[in-house]
Amino acid sequence: MHPPRRRRAAALLFATSMLAATVAALLGSPAGATTITYVGRTSGTQSTVTTNRGSQFERVINPEGTITAVLDDTAGTLVSATTSFAPAFTPTFTGPFGLLLYVRADLEQLGSSSGTATPSSTSGITNVAVTNTTRLRVTVYRTLDGTQRPATDQKLTDPAKCYADLSLRLTGTANRRTGDLSVSQDPFTIPQFPNGTPDPARTCGLATGSLNQQLAGANNSIVLNFTGGPTRAHYTGVSRGTSSTVVVRKGDPIFQRTLNPTGTIVADIDFTTGAVTNTVARFDPVTIKALPGILSSLPAWARINLTTIGTPTATLTPSGTAGIDNITVRTTARMAVTVLALDPNTGLKLTDPARCFVDVALTLQGTVDRGTDQLRLAQDPFRIPSFPAWGGCGLLLGPGLSLMVSGPANSISLNYVDGPVPA
Repeated sequence: MHPPRRRRAAALLFATSMLAATVAALLGSPAGATTITYVGRTSGTQSTVTTNRGSQFERVINPEGTITAVLDDTAGTLVSATTSFAPAFTPTFTGPFGLLLYVRADLEQLGSSSGTATPSSTSGITNVAVTNTTRLRVTVYRTLDGTQRPATDQKLTDPAKCYADLSLRLTGTANRRTGDLSVSQDPFTIPQFPNGTPDPARTCGLATGSLNQQLAGANNSIVLNFTGGPTRAHYTGVSRGTSSTVVVRKGDPIFQRTLNPTGTIVADIDFTTGAVTNTVARFDPVTIKALPGILSSLPAWARINLTTIGTPTATLTPSGTAGIDNITVRTTARMAVTVLALDPNTGLKLTDPARCFVDVALTLQGTVDRGTDQLRLAQDPFRIPSFPAWGGCGLLLGPGLSLMVSGPANSISLNYVDGPVPA
């Protein structure tokens, strides 16, 4: 039988990564914050744990395992983190009475982890910190000939009684575009192992002295490097100020108008399949001044409300650039118009928005940047159909609205950044 690989896990951490994706359609009142599920793995010599550095008992071990973490990217906090490391074995050493011993180490997370993730001065890089208490359970084996056979070798300690609790605060960086996570602590302390005093239920028996000599102490270091990325995300984005634009009747010397829609968007993203589901977006009403004589002989304004018709569809595809995804969104947006005379807020309503509307077919394309949480969607050109001359728009106002905004020469550019979406 071959001896087990001599590696040892030693710590819990958390990770972050980026996300993005969604659609530009309008509806409802979404709520929440961006949360990302990240999965990473460390293997081979990616990570190192050095114990009793500088002493005759110094050991350099390469832990192997995985991490799954959920991050509230809007608040910059850790929601949860779980690590799973393979059991790790020390080299064989000489213990009391000349016995040949080796140690199996198992790590158990105690309670919940807490942590932060804040943007660094470098685009796409996040500073991360996590605090955790991890229980290091130890099983000491006796080997007769120096060969490690954990399945059959005699156990000298009970891991239910022989353990030490590690207080860890790991800090480092996460590359939101590549999914690489690196955290470390230097130094960290491995406490003394128990000898049954004062609590007889906590003891490492005859192995206590050797464990404390070989493992315990303050001069230890840990460096954990994970490769991975987001598996899914719940994204909340906001568009504020003049970050988004809609240009109607583009190039028309009289009727061209530039609007700056504001609003929010929510979507669930599966980064494995590229599916984007449960998309909900909302835009605030936009009011534009009508040109004199177009809608009526009185001062008039057109208040535009947008809502989606049916369920928007969206997909992600690789762009070829790390951390950047291409996104395509298809939706139909209903543009309903209320014409107000005399006052833009409380004026006389000249149209019924429940009947004065057009449906706009959109195929928006753009990118999502996991490094900056930015979502960009655009279509140039897109067509706004003519408004009905009868019904809710009226015989005169329908053609007037069509003259102001309808036609094929329109463009839309929507830019979102991660942010809280109010209920």
